[in-house]
Amino acid sequence: MANEFKKECGLGMYWCNTDNKCKPIQEDARRILFFKILKDDFSALKTYLLFLSCMPEKVRGIKGHDIISSEIPVDMTIANILRTK
Repeated sequence: MANEFKKECGLGMYWCNTDNKCKPIQEDARRILFFKILKDDFSALKTYLLFLSCMPEKVRGIKGHDIISSEIPVDMTIANILRTK
């Protein structure tokens, strides 16, 4: 049965039993990062994800709340270091 779902979902997707639909792997990877990291460190995480072009506008369902990207500041110390690399 799991193989059937993989065929339906395609490359870069997986079957989410909770939502009963195919979802991009990257979406849940970002959710896990925000779930595991302290709120004080969201700024650093956002900066790295922006650098990698992976920061979503909204991260849904983290500890009962959605996280809005525009409400998290960019860590300029990290951003300046990343710009020089």
